Amino acid sequence: MRWSGVSAFMVRAVRQEARSVPALLLRLGVVGFLCYLLVDAVDSMRWNSAPGRNLFIDLTGFNLFFLATAGLHIMAGSIAEEKEDNTLGLLLLSGMGTLPVLLGKTVSRLLALLFLLALQIPFTLLCVTMGGMHSGQVFAAYAMLASLILLVSGVAVLSSVMMRTVRSATVLAAVVLFFWHILPPILGAIATDLEYLPQALAEPLQTASLWMTGTMFYERMGDISRLSGVTEIVSRAEWFNAAAGLVLSACASRAPYGARTGPGGQGYAEQRIESNRFRVTYNGVGAPGPVMDMAL
Repeated sequence: MRWSGVSAFMVRAVRQEARSVPALLLRLGVVGFLCYLLVDAVDSMRWNSAPGRNLFIDLTGFNLFFLATAGLHIMAGSIAEEKEDNTLGLLLLSGMGTLPVLLGKTVSRLLALLFLLALQIPFTLLCVTMGGMHSGQVFAAYAMLASLILLVSGVAVLSSVMMRTVRSATVLAAVVLFFWHILPPILGAIATDLEYLPQALAEPLQTASLWMTGTMFYERMGDISRLSGVTEIVSRAEWFNAAAGLVLSACASRAPYGARTGPGGQGYAEQRIESNRFRVTYNGVGAPGPVMDMAL
C-alpha cells in the first residue's frame, strides 16, 4: 500500500471542491438562509420574550435536514462517480491501494461538511445573547450535528463502494438511514403490543428499543432544546452515531489489489498458455460490482 500520493490526491480534491460552481452556490445559499433566519429572529424580539430559543430551533432543524440531504449526495458520489467515469480501475492500478483511494476521495468532502458546520457556530451563539438558550446547549447541538455528518458519511461511503452509480448509492444510503430511525420505535411497539411474545424476549427487545431510541437525532434534539438545559455536551447518542459512522466507513475498504497469496485467497493469478499468452483470473470477496472493478 502506497501512501505517498494520498496528500496530493486530497489537495486536488479540495481544490476542485473550492472551484466548483455548484458548491459555491450551495454555500451562498446556506449563508443567505442563515441571514434570513437571523433577520426574522431580530424582528420577533418586539413580541417574543425568548427569540434566541426560536432561532436556535430553526437553525438546528435546518442543519439536520441540510446536512442529511447534502451529505448523502456529496459522500455517495465519492467512489461511485469514479465508476461512472470508468476511472476507478486506473486509480487502483496506480498502486495506491484501496484505503488511500478511499481516504483521498472522502476525507476532503468530510472536512468540507465539518467546516461548513463550524462556520455557523458564531451565528448560533447569538441565540444566547437574544435570550432563552445557554452556550452549553449550542455546543451540544453542534456535537450532535457533527455526529450526524459522520453517520451519514459512513453510510453513504459504504453505499458508494457497493453500488455502481451515484444515484443508486444515494438511494441505498437514504433507505438505510430511514430504517435506521424507524426501527427502534417499531421494535418497541412489537415488544409492548404483542401479548403472546415471550417475556424473556419482550424485555430485552424493549430495552434495546429504548436505548436505540435515545440515540436518535430527534430525541437528542428534544433533550437539547429543553428550557432546563443539558447536563452533558457530548452524550452517548453522539458517541454511538460517530462510532457507527466510522465503523461503516472502515467496512468500505477492501483488500488491496495484488497477487493471490494462497488457494482461495483474494487477488489475481496468472496461468501461462503460450510463450506470449497468459490467462489472468481474479478472485474477490464482497459485492459483485466492486469485485468486477478489481478484475478489470
